[in-house]
Amino acid sequence: MGAGDFDMLCYMRMFCLVVILSAFSGKVLADDIHSMLNNQIIKYLAAFDRCEKAALQRSLPEQAVIDTLMEVDDHTQLSFLLAVSFKARSKCERPELTELSYTILLAKQLDLKPKTLELIESIEGLAYSTEALRFYRIYSELPEAFIIQMEQFEYFKTPFDERAILESIEKTKEGK
Repeated sequence: MGAGDFDMLCYMRMFCLVVILSAFSGKVLADDIHSMLNNQIIKYLAAFDRCEKAALQRSLPEQAVIDTLMEVDDHTQLSFLLAVSFKARSKCERPELTELSYTILLAKQLDLKPKTLELIESIEGLAYSTEALRFYRIYSELPEAFIIQMEQFEYFKTPFDERAILESIEKTKEGK
């Protein structure tokens, strides 16, 4: 069992505990759920900013990564960088987004005020986005040999600035 599996198990246990407690204190929880949602949104936005900042502060990858990317066409470069960047940022934000998702699921089980229902409707798309499926499809359509080659680079395991890499590739092309 990896660390991610353990984290998910902890979140599931926390969610079950909250559901059990809500059965005993439904009115209190229903009154507080709007505040809980707001807090989870704030935590998620902080995680989003943290991951974005980490990506923008990273230096460019080693020249071998740039050279490998230059061996494929522009569409493959862009598809790979967008899909892998999304994957790395999603992994970075996952704990906070998971908590937000669980809070939404819990809230939907309660008798909610209209203001809280509006809040849930406005953030549900964020918590249950189909973007991950879209980027997974893009990634799965890339040449397998290229994916294997690129996965050898540790650089892509944490958030990075795909635009900076594309700009570096363009500058390298112009210099040749």
